[in-house]
Order: sequence, then C-alpha cells, then structure tokens
Amino acid sequence: YEIGLTDGNDNFVGSKACTREEAALYAVNTLQATLVEYENKGSSVTINGIEVVQGASAPTYVTSSIAGAATAIDDTLDNTTHDYTVEFAERYQPDLELDADVDAFERPARTWSWNGQEIGTYVNYDLMVAEYTTAVTGKEMYDVVGKTAFKDYDFSSFVDGEDDDFYKDISRNNDTDLAPTADGALTQVFVNSDDEEVIITVVNTYLAKATADYNDKKDTITLEVYGDTLSGSIKNQTLSGEDFAIADMEADDFVLVTYSDRDDEIQSI
Repeated sequence: YEIGLTDGNDNFVGSKACTREEAALYAVNTLQATLVEYENKGSSVTINGIEVVQGASAPTYVTSSIAGAATAIDDTLDNTTHDYTVEFAERYQPDLELDADVDAFERPARTWSWNGQEIGTYVNYDLMVAEYTTAVTGKEMYDVVGKTAFKDYDFSSFVDGEDDDFYKDISRNNDTDLAPTADGALTQVFVNSDDEEVIITVVNTYLAKATADYNDKKDTITLEVYGDTLSGSIKNQTLSGEDFAIADMEADDFVLVTYSDRDDEIQSI
C-alpha cells in the first residue's frame, strides 16, 4: 500500500479477494514500482534463552548509471546517488517500455510498447484536474487551473484534436462560456507541474448512420457522420471489425461516435 501497488483503487481491502480488474491494476502498478534494497535485512540471536532481534536497515533505491537499463519505464534520478532509479519492469521485463505521448485528441497520455511493438496509448488521468460535460466559463476555468499556473505555465487547447486558441478567453473576470464548451461536449483540463503546462481538450460526440449492412467479407462498415469540425464536414468513415464491435450493425442503424479531426478517424462508437 505504501509504495503505491494499490494506487487507483480507493476501496482496497487487504483481506478481500481481488477481482480480475484489481489484479490487473496491481500488476501494472508493480511494473512501475521502484525497486529497493537493504544493506542489512535483519537477524535474530538467542542469548540465555532470550531472543534478540535486530531490525532491517532502511531501504535504499536500486539505481543505475546506465540510461538504457533504467529509463524504459521511469527516468527519475535518485537524489542521493544521482543515478537513475530502477523500476520492476526495467529489471525483469526489459522489452517493456513506457513513453510520454498524446492521444488522438491531444490529451497527455502514455504509450506502452513491447519489443518495439506498440501495445496502446492511454490518457494520463493523473494530470487531469477537472472534467465537464456542460459549458464552462472563463472564470471557472481560471479557478480550476489556479493563479500560479495561469500566470507562469504555457497553455494550449484543442477541439477534437485540432489546435484552437480558446484558452485565450480564460480570465478570472470572464463569466461567459468558452466557445467550444457546451452541454454534451467533454471538456478536460490537464495540468503538468513538471513541464509547467496546461492542456485543455474538448471532445465532441457526433451522430452517425450506417450506409449499408456490415460487410462480413471485408469485416467493415461505413458510417455517414453528421456535423462539422474545425476543419469542415466529416467525410464518411469506414470502420474495421479489428477495432470496433460492428458485426451486428445493419444499414440505417444510428450510433454515437467521437472523432479525431487531427487524425480524420473515428475513435469510439
């Protein structure tokens, strides 16, 4: 618990059996855990029938001066040795790598890869400080970001993955709604104190209709997406069964989708 193996489960109970989801969470946390070592693991000796126990020495981080052996998961430097700390996966799963990245909506993310092959990119929710599905005023955004970040940090903002400068309307005196935010639009605010940057993203949801039945030979279906993005109208989108559960879809079925204007691809259905 103290080293973070249960991070992400606020309801952890040590005497309760794990669900599969919890076990997966603890496994991922273990991969990222920093290894420690003890100069003295403790001992006991019996003198005249009395057991004397000597406790273990304080743990110290396992470190390495070789970047290639200690930066695949985390590149933190130990304050004492000034070498890289060694994480569990860096020692025992050397083909596994974790890199800072952004997702299709420009949200801060982490990309996992194995032996050079990408596993997936996942939003770094540790940096998220607020989330809205309604309109947000410039003042509300100022308050959640905070005075220090507003004054000193770099700002960027995106709508469906495309750069948009609506962050310029953030102000402690602006009681009007920021233009891209609205009922139903997902607005997320990320603050990275290490890099001194604020990233605000808006992800819209669009209505789409299947133009034909699911094509089982090609394992695809084509959707007509209604609505306009920053760069214009969305073209018809063809989806693969490898990426989406589309096998039961038929012509004229309606679905809700999110769409990355940056990548010109549907991201969820």
